[in-house]
Amino acid sequence: MKIAFVILQYKAVEETKKCVDSIRKFIDTDEYSIIIVDNNSPDDSYDVICRYCGESKDVVILKSNENLGFAKGNNLGFMYAKNTLHAQFIAMINNDTALFQSGFYETIKHKYDECKYAVMGPMIVTNDGSITSNPLGTKDTYRNENDVNKLIKLNKIRIFMAKTRLIHIYELFKKIKSKKENNAEMYSHDWFNIRLHGAAWIFSPEYIEKFDGLDSRTFMYGEEMFLQLHVLKNNMKMLYSPELVIFHKEDASTDSTLGKTTKKRLFIYENNIKSETLYLEALKEYSEKKI
Repeated sequence: MKIAFVILQYKAVEETKKCVDSIRKFIDTDEYSIIIVDNNSPDDSYDVICRYCGESKDVVILKSNENLGFAKGNNLGFMYAKNTLHAQFIAMINNDTALFQSGFYETIKHKYDECKYAVMGPMIVTNDGSITSNPLGTKDTYRNENDVNKLIKLNKIRIFMAKTRLIHIYELFKKIKSKKENNAEMYSHDWFNIRLHGAAWIFSPEYIEKFDGLDSRTFMYGEEMFLQLHVLKNNMKMLYSPELVIFHKEDASTDSTLGKTTKKRLFIYENNIKSETLYLEALKEYSEKKI
């Protein structure tokens, strides 16, 4: 198997259908498989996607008996792709993403042959055509203890502002600030060892051989910084390449569950704090191993 796509589904089944359709339309190899993991959706999403895909040979549908969260849920699909399908590459993509360019497999294969990356991230575009998300963070540098403690403090402030209804002022300020800091040069060429957005990761043989998916400590959020930490600490490469482009609707699963509400914001901030606290544990583990 040349490539397996892992798609985690929690409700938002219509987005999953569109994602599957886009893969079938644009994938440039017959040796592919789509693995859909239903993360114990509380509605009829699992039954709907089973009916939609029917007896399709290119789709495998797995169902978790509980909501495992982002990392563990995706790991079900990753392990199936690795151990059952023996996939050379594993593309872990959100169900609210879509392929819309030809040459997907050839691009990731060419880039791998060129630089032997462990994880590759594409350019990500949204509904209005904006380029968002990738690349994230600082090149060649994973988040240290001081960085993470600042993030924890910031998310505690966000929780306070959300509860006191001041969050809208904060988000407006952040939007204005991000527009001023936007640097088109960041999106114009390949970047190595920079943090990659979790909407789409392509794992190469380098990564698949060493790891069994994502760090399973988190429930949701923070997976990007864990991934960058593990890759860099193991002397591997992360690659952002604008030659590969995908569409991302953003937040389909959380919107279908929580909507665009204060409850959703609190869910995000609180889970970020949990993940950031667990990340400090991972940093300590590497420090003790002296890697």
